[in-house]
Order: sequence, then C-alpha cells, then structure tokens
Amino acid sequence: GVIEGHVVSPYYDPMLAKIIAYAPTRLEAINKLADGLDQYVIEGVQHNARLCNAVLRHPSFQAGDTPTSFLPRHIPEFKGVQLSDKQEEELAVAVALIGLTRESYLQRPPIVPAFSSVVVRLRGMFGDAFEVSLGNEKTAKVKKVSGEKAGVEREVKIDSLKYDPERYQARVSIDGDARTIQVLRESLEGDLRVQMYGADMICLVQSPREYELSKYMHEPKIVDTSDFVMSPMPGTLISFAVAEGDHVEIGQELCIVEAMKMQNIVRAPRAGVIGKLNVAVGSSMQADDIIIEYGEEAKADEAARL
Repeated sequence: GVIEGHVVSPYYDPMLAKIIAYAPTRLEAINKLADGLDQYVIEGVQHNARLCNAVLRHPSFQAGDTPTSFLPRHIPEFKGVQLSDKQEEELAVAVALIGLTRESYLQRPPIVPAFSSVVVRLRGMFGDAFEVSLGNEKTAKVKKVSGEKAGVEREVKIDSLKYDPERYQARVSIDGDARTIQVLRESLEGDLRVQMYGADMICLVQSPREYELSKYMHEPKIVDTSDFVMSPMPGTLISFAVAEGDHVEIGQELCIVEAMKMQNIVRAPRAGVIGKLNVAVGSSMQADDIIIEYGEEAKADEAARL
C-alpha cells in the first residue's frame, strides 16, 4: 500500500494496492474479488482496476482457461468494460433511483412527481435512452427508447437501495442480484459519472419533456487534433527546440510558451515528423492556437514502429 507523500518509483513494480479474496470455490472467490473491485473507488491516478474487472468477469477466466496469452487472445485491445443489454437496463433503473434519491438528499426539487417515469441517458446527452417507470411496490419497468434494440419493456424487482454520497457508492439489489455502483461526480449540467462492474460512463436523468426537447439538439462534432500541438494557455512563444522535418519522440521538448512571467515547456504528445511551424517566435497566442502540425510522414513512422 501507499500513504500520503509516498513516492512510487518507476524503477520497480509501481503497485499501489493489492486485493485478495478467499472463498470455498474458485468462482465464489472470483465473484468476491470482482465485488471488492466494484467497491474500490480510485480517482486521480492511472490504474488497471477496470481491466482486472473485465478479466474477472470473462467466461474463459472463470472457467480456468488462463494461459499467459490470455490478454492478447481474449482482450487484445481493451476499450473499457462493455455491459450486456440486460446490465444496461439494470444500470438505467439504478441510475434513476440514485438520481431521485440524490435530489432528495441535496434538498433539490424533484425532476418529476412521485411515481412518474424518467428517461436515463447512458453515455451522456447523446447516448442511448431508457424510459424508467418506478412503481410503488418496489418494482420498475424499463424500456430502451433509442439506439439499437429499442422498444422492448422489462419489469424488474427492486430489492433494496443504500446510497452513501460521502463514500461515493450505492448498493443496489435488482431481481435478487446485489451490486455496488460508484457515483463519482456530478457536473453543473446534471451529468452523473457512475461505474458498474468496471464500466465507467456518464449518465443523465431527464424528465420526459426534457428528453423530447433534447431530440432537437445536434451532437457536437469531434475534431481530430492528433496531428496538432496547441498552445496550452494564452501566452507568448519564446522559442522552438525543433525545425520542420525533424523527427521527434514522445515527451521531447518542442517549444517554450511564456505566460504570467513563467516559461512552460511544450512537449511532443507522440512520436512523428514535424510538418509545419505555424507561429513565429515572439508572437502572442490564445489557448488552443495551433503551434505545430505533424507531417504526413508521422503516421507512416508510427505504423512502422508497431
């Protein structure tokens, strides 16, 4: 383990913590360990807990098929834990419960009147939408209303809900299956960042009217900036450490930007070839101004190194 002020050296295994689970059988121990990871809130540092969660819940791992080639064979490119359709429905119900309970805890006006339906968006404003109707007898109906496989309603039983905002956790049991959901933060726009079974995502609870109006909003286009080096802040370009045509490695010094009488070194975000220097030394810049562009050869260089 570590304590405040502890230095994690790069020269040895950078282990921060270890979780060990014991149980009478292998499967029980795996489930206990996975549940322990679900309850382990880690913020601020890079970690592999979500990958470990994906491994623990993989059928081949649970069956004992664990050769040294397990990761390249079963999870060659980890892009986060993917929930099943059933798990997403249950997460939508849980988020609806947590959202309404959170409103009461924070003494904010409810999103909808009691026992009215809400719409839960998984993965934010433009993610898949689920209509959740909470009954008065610990039941709920959930139906996916956007995205693939929309339109099939399912009724679930809500066994219990224990939400502790101070520990960033909610313990929810649905259809006899208890799970811990991490409730990590809430944005000013009302987005909740939650994590279930290692799947980390942004969720939004809306009233039916808000959902109908949100259909008229256009999803913002994602701009690819991987070929650009941009100014991290308003400032003045003091100097370049590279020239057009130079090959650079990740982390290499590219230029210096002065802001508030402090000089800030801008480093290469990836390896590649410098294609164009867009700003003259001594020029003033705004945040996100493009200082340097990678050349086309950069992509070829990266492919050759793989």
